[in-house]
Amino acid sequence: MARLPLVVAVLAVCASIAAFVALLTTSSPGWGVIALNRVSDVLVLLSIALALAIERRPTVAAWQAQLAAAVVALAFVIVALVKLYATSSYVSGLVRADTWANEAAVVGLAAVAFGLIGPRNGVTSIRIGFVTAACAAIGCAAYAISLELDFKAFVWYSVAGTAASLAASAAARMPRL
Repeated sequence: MARLPLVVAVLAVCASIAAFVALLTTSSPGWGVIALNRVSDVLVLLSIALALAIERRPTVAAWQAQLAAAVVALAFVIVALVKLYATSSYVSGLVRADTWANEAAVVGLAAVAFGLIGPRNGVTSIRIGFVTAACAAIGCAAYAISLELDFKAFVWYSVAGTAASLAASAAARMPRL
């Protein structure tokens, strides 16, 4: 039972990334791909609920999965911002950037689930990660607000949400203050 949240979270991330790749490579995705994309969102949230419901126990690979999810989410954010500003077509770049930013948000939430699995740890690097991600979330949200009604703001709000998820992921692993 202790491994159930880890299994569900890994399954959710794999399903989300598989649906994401299918959406990127298919010009007209079928019902199955769209359903898998939506179900993976539900699975990520359920993995968080399971992690909260089940007592923390040392679980092999939970912190490695947390770190991997955080790195993947950060990589997706970088790609989203590159696509937002490096494309010649405003609409095409915005749609592509939004797709990447939304996937970063899902994987960032999965990092929260992984952070809730296993014991807390007082390592200084976790606190530094928390502060860094929290500051990034505030900065990205402030920048999005400054863009007002520009469509680019929506991508920046997603980026801010991903950073907030990564801060929550680090906080889930930290000892309570």
